[in-house]
Amino acid sequence: MDRPSRRRAARRPLVPAYVAVQIFGAFTAAALLYARFSGTIDHFESMHQIVRGQSGSQMSAFMFTTFSPNPGLVGTTASDFAQVSKVQWFGAEAATTFILILCILFLVDQRNEARPNPAFAPVIIGLLVGGLVAIEAPLTMTAINPARDLGPRLFTLAGGWGKIAFPAPRGGWWIPSVATVVGGLIGAAVYRFGYSRAFIVAAPPGREPAEIQEATEEDAAAGSAVQ
Repeated sequence: MDRPSRRRAARRPLVPAYVAVQIFGAFTAAALLYARFSGTIDHFESMHQIVRGQSGSQMSAFMFTTFSPNPGLVGTTASDFAQVSKVQWFGAEAATTFILILCILFLVDQRNEARPNPAFAPVIIGLLVGGLVAIEAPLTMTAINPARDLGPRLFTLAGGWGKIAFPAPRGGWWIPSVATVVGGLIGAAVYRFGYSRAFIVAAPPGREPAEIQEATEEDAAAGSAVQ
C-alpha cells in the first residue's frame, strides 16, 4: 500500500465523527438563530395565522431547513408542490452537488496543472456556490451539504414544527441528505476515474507538488532507517 493509500485508510475511522460534528454544528447554528429571532418568528406566524407544525408552517420553518418547491417563492399548496416533482427535487440536489465537488477537486488538486492560481480557489468556489444557489433556490432551496439540511431539520423537529420537519409535507425529508451524497460521490468518481486519468500526468522527478515531494522524502527516510 502506497503512502497516500495509507493516509486515506488512517482517516476513514474519522468519517463518522466528522459527519456527526457537521450535523451538530448545523443544529447548533439553527438553535442560535432561533434564540436570536424567536420573537420575530412568533410575530410572523401570528400575523399570517400560521400554526407551527401544521400544513403551511414551512413558511416559518424554511428559515432553518429546505423544502421543495421553495415555499416563499412558490407556495405551500398541493398545486404548488406539483410544480416540482420528487424526481426533479432529487435530481436538482444531486446535480448541484456533483458540479460543486467536481469543480472543487479540479481547483485544489496540486497535480492538476490546468487549474488556475490556487490563491483564487476560495473566490471561485464562493462564486460557484452563489451561482448554484441562485439557480436552484426556487426549486429546492439548495442544500448542497447534507448537514446543512439535516442538522437544522432536527432542530425544527425539536422546536415544535413536528411533521413539517419529519416526514415533511411531501415525505421528502431524506432527499436533501441522500441526493447531495449521491451527487458528491459521482462528482468525485468522475474526477478521479475520468478527468485525472485522462489529463493529469505524472510530474518529472523533482517537479512534483510539495506534498508529494514531502511524502517521497519521508518514505525514503523511513526506508533508510529500516536498513
